[in-house]
Amino acid sequence: LVSLLQKTGPNVDTQYIIEPKSSQCRTALAVLPIYTDGRRGCLFDAASNVDYSIKDITKHFPSIPTQNVGAMIFGYPHLLPQMQGPNLADLLSSLPQKTIVALDLNGVPPPPPPPAGEDNNNKMRTVEELQNDSVLGAALPHIDILHLNEEELHHLTGCEITTIMSSDSGENKKMEMLKAATSLFLSCGVAIVAVTLGKQGCYIACQEDDSKWSKSSPNLPSSWKNTTIQVPSTKLPPNANINANGAGDAFTSGLVLSALLRSSTTTNTTLTLKAAAQFACSIAAHHVNTETRDWTELDIHTLLGSSM
Repeated sequence: LVSLLQKTGPNVDTQYIIEPKSSQCRTALAVLPIYTDGRRGCLFDAASNVDYSIKDITKHFPSIPTQNVGAMIFGYPHLLPQMQGPNLADLLSSLPQKTIVALDLNGVPPPPPPPAGEDNNNKMRTVEELQNDSVLGAALPHIDILHLNEEELHHLTGCEITTIMSSDSGENKKMEMLKAATSLFLSCGVAIVAVTLGKQGCYIACQEDDSKWSKSSPNLPSSWKNTTIQVPSTKLPPNANINANGAGDAFTSGLVLSALLRSSTTTNTTLTLKAAAQFACSIAAHHVNTETRDWTELDIHTLLGSSM
């Protein structure tokens, strides 16, 4: 697997891949069926990830030039039992302050069913309940960019937006619910919350509290503070074959890259949150299109210019 990554992942430095010493350790396996409409399923075997701990990562920090790391994207704490709650908070808080810390979610379980006779539909969690979340709660103040999709937002906050009718009044209601749900994470100390909405694009909300924003990475563009944006998805060519696997990863990478670049070299102008969101959607569209997803080179600055 490492050899294959060396051959096909030109931007991946494989020297930092941790290989277990024990031959008894099994590599985690994810099988992702891609359906005809472009959606995907997921069958997951955690294998050795069940025992993979924060110490297994931090003990390698001395050999990694972390002081030069502009951003770190940590993925899927819900699938890593030993990297949740205070353990996750310890890892994220140990990174240099200038490092943009992004958290990408997957495998978020649905909330438990309500007690008999109690209706839990559209019952939003409180800030206190989110702060006490066993997986994310303790880590939220240390997250600069949090990415999640519609379903994950519902599972974590109780926000139900998938059943809202598509109409002017329905869209207004949807925006209100997105604002209410993302504000829970902002109140817990997250600097930027990005929700991907599939074919409807994305919704991004940024921290307005000066004290909470100042605790975030200084590499976050200051012009994004107290800004909210919703942008549509990037249009794909007619009759494009779609593979949605990895779309969220591509989007997150595009948003983090926008935050690091801060400005476009093609237009020499500051990257607004709107331009960053459009750029992230463009990266995601490039990835889900089976004609372009395997390209090894991508003209980032051309895409940035088209997003301004």
